[in-house]
Amino acid sequence: MKVKPIYPNLYLYTFPNQYELASTFIRLQEFYESPYKEIKGKYFTSENFMDLYAKDQKDNKFTYFDDWNGFNIPGDIVLKFAQLFQNDLTKKEKKLLCKFMKTTIHQKFYKRELVDFSQSLWLIGNNGF
Repeated sequence: MKVKPIYPNLYLYTFPNQYELASTFIRLQEFYESPYKEIKGKYFTSENFMDLYAKDQKDNKFTYFDDWNGFNIPGDIVLKFAQLFQNDLTKKEKKLLCKFMKTTIHQKFYKRELVDFSQSLWLIGNNGF
C-alpha cells in the first residue's frame, strides 16, 4: 500500500491488486455506505457482512472482491470506524489506519495547521490503475 496526497485533504492509497484493495477497505466502506441497515454505521464482523452480501448475489456467491475496485471515505467516517472497531481491527485495517493517521496528522502538524476530519478530508483507494 502506497499513500500519496493528490490534492489538499485528498489522499490516494494505491494497492498492488484488487484483492488487497477490497479486502482492506471492505468493512470501512460498508460501515460508511452499506445498503444493509444492520451494517451501515454499526459494528459488524466480516463474516456478518459476507453472509449478507452473498445472499444478494447470483448463486449466493461472495463476489465483493471482484465487484469493487475503488473506494472513497470521508475522514470523519475513518475516525468513527477506528473508534468503534478498535478492539477488532484486521491487520490490513490496522495498517491502513496507521498510514492514514501518520499521513494526515503529521503533514498538518508540520504545517502548524489544525487537523479537520470533517467531510473535507478524504481517503481514496484504488488498485493502481
